[in-house]
Amino acid sequence: MQRTILALGFLLAFASSSRAQQCLHGEGETPEQTARRREALNAARLVNTLQANQPGVTSGRYLGHAELASAAPGLPDRMRLAPDQDIVAGWRLTLDL
Repeated sequence: MQRTILALGFLLAFASSSRAQQCLHGEGETPEQTARRREALNAARLVNTLQANQPGVTSGRYLGHAELASAAPGLPDRMRLAPDQDIVAGWRLTLDL
């Protein structure tokens, strides 16, 4: 579980192509930036929930990328768990299993 949380933390921290980019969140945050941030947080919560509620978690086994995609049927159109797609626009899911 710690690996998954760390992987998602790194995903959110380093998803931008430029690490030196100024933070977009705060008083000057645009509605589009707020929506983008919320989408990324919802995606991280989804992955954490799927990992925490799957049967292998008690033995320390976590779902791989392809398994995650099949574990969440009926996702909203804006979220994708396929390995070759962004989980939400502009955010790529990377798992460290």
